[in-house]
Amino acid sequence: MKKLLIQTSQTRIIAKTLGLTLIVFLFVMFPEKILHYLLILMHIVYESFAYVVEETLIAMFDLSRSNSQLIFFYLSCSVGIFTLYLFC
Repeated sequence: MKKLLIQTSQTRIIAKTLGLTLIVFLFVMFPEKILHYLLILMHIVYESFAYVVEETLIAMFDLSRSNSQLIFFYLSCSVGIFTLYLFC
């Protein structure tokens, strides 16, 4: 099978440059859309982490779901307040 693109160091540099140029172009042209998608991704990661912590609390300490959710909520609030205290 014939290769369509010969891989050399020059083609890798060109591909990286084009990729970086595309990323910069997207951030300049559509910043609110990209920020929106990044925040959605961060929210999904946070909710996944919350689910894992809640299930761990339920399994380890035999808590009810509402108690584990309360623990995670207050833990999240305390981390946020501590972060504000450190950076403000």
